[in-house]
Amino acid sequence: MRELAGRTALVTGGGRGVGRAVARRLASDGALVAVHDGGDPGAARETVALIGESGGAAFVVGVPEQVGGAPRPTPGAAPGSTPGGAPVSARGRDGAGGSEHPAGGGSDQPVGGGVGGVGGSHQPAGGGGEGLADRLEAELRARTGDARLDILVNAAAGAGARAAYRMIQRFEPLLRDGGRVIDVSTDRLAPGLADVLGARGITLNTVAPGHRAPAPRTGRSDVANIVGFLATADAGWVTGHLLDATGGAFLSPRM
Repeated sequence: MRELAGRTALVTGGGRGVGRAVARRLASDGALVAVHDGGDPGAARETVALIGESGGAAFVVGVPEQVGGAPRPTPGAAPGSTPGGAPVSARGRDGAGGSEHPAGGGSDQPVGGGVGGVGGSHQPAGGGGEGLADRLEAELRARTGDARLDILVNAAAGAGARAAYRMIQRFEPLLRDGGRVIDVSTDRLAPGLADVLGARGITLNTVAPGHRAPAPRTGRSDVANIVGFLATADAGWVTGHLLDATGGAFLSPRM
């Protein structure tokens, strides 16, 4: 059985670069991957297509199309409108591609009202319309019969720590106990946030890819491999860390 079989993952920024590589890696390990790319939905569709060609399962989320393969009207919208679902993505165009419940088990309910006291709210900061988390919840329920998320990867280029924190607030109510949160960024998230999520057995780590890699490698698949490890049960004792994934590019000057 593949390491992530039976698990679900959301990759934001999954339409190109590192995000695409991460989405493909998680799918190759057996996860059902939701790919999101707010800046280029077409790129997210390309990622999903590549995953399908490789035998994986993925869908785009956050694009006005369909949910679970059938049109779904937007609440309050005119009949026939179809907001909704598609596979989720991570950062980047290139790249390489467990049990049904992550290690840790237990209750699926957030502890202490969740991160930042978000409780069960699925609306993005600033509100307005149907939130991305609501769309993802509907997609997961339609495709799996369960609205829970096992792996959350933020690979949206240039998002920054503040945006990553808001994203975690938004999706934490959907995360299953024992889940994984991985931020692909050069900004380390506060260790205190890992402590809060740790009450539910959820790990939080940052993977810092840097802006260059030792020639002739792009480093995208290498970063995706690190994310792939952090998503597994074997990484359950690793949390609150920033992992340098520059391939040693900055260890010494190159002649």
